[in-house]
Amino acid sequence: MRSATTWVHRYLKDRGDVCMPTDVKETFFFDRRFEKGLDWYARHFQNCQDRRTRIVMEVGPSYFHSDEVPERIRDALGDIPLVVIYRDPVERSFSHFAHLRRYGFTSLPLREAAQEFPEILAASRYAEQLRRWADHFGRDHLNILRLDTLRTSPDQFAANLTEALGLPFVPVPEALRTPVNRSAVPESNVLAGVAWRVADVLRGWRLHKIVEWAKQIGVKEVAMSRTTETRSEMSKAERRWLREQLESDIQRTSQVLSEVEGS
Repeated sequence: MRSATTWVHRYLKDRGDVCMPTDVKETFFFDRRFEKGLDWYARHFQNCQDRRTRIVMEVGPSYFHSDEVPERIRDALGDIPLVVIYRDPVERSFSHFAHLRRYGFTSLPLREAAQEFPEILAASRYAEQLRRWADHFGRDHLNILRLDTLRTSPDQFAANLTEALGLPFVPVPEALRTPVNRSAVPESNVLAGVAWRVADVLRGWRLHKIVEWAKQIGVKEVAMSRTTETRSEMSKAERRWLREQLESDIQRTSQVLSEVEGS
């Protein structure tokens, strides 16, 4: 989460040989909507009969730090390739915090927000999360990509991604050589929160086209009326506090990454 999954979604969707959920980036099936059943999930992929389709896949960043999701996916889909994008955990946590502020879930300072939303820290504990996924799928099915590679060489990142998924490499289009999905802070937390919750309910009913239509006519811009750079920088105190919270896992993560990437 907050680790270039929007970029990955756009790159793969635009290729024409990867089938992804219709009209939506994330289904949230295996964490938030599992009770709806596999038939509900399968209906998101009804467009996957195109003869050009090489793989069927979903971008699901919220799955990474869920305790239940690895077992659910393993039981439902079997031995599938999995891609995890590694981002500096301190940067990732702060970006997650900014994401929650962006959608009006909190207006609290970082420390208080992390108590209200434990995933701000939990999703950055890579050693803990990767070991759980490896326990269910084995290390051979985990593919670790580095966000820093995308920043320095989009084509190399795309090459690593396509190799992990068994796809031929396609050069990165110009539109994806600049940052996508940049953060903003809403003018009104209440308005942004209401807009997100309404959209989430509509997606739960698979009314994705209504959500996309609302975006096209400018509802998102109204709710997110304050632009990108209002609250994008960590203070020194925030950085220091996040590193203190994550330090022990950061040390373990180095060993886990070596084990997974070397397998």
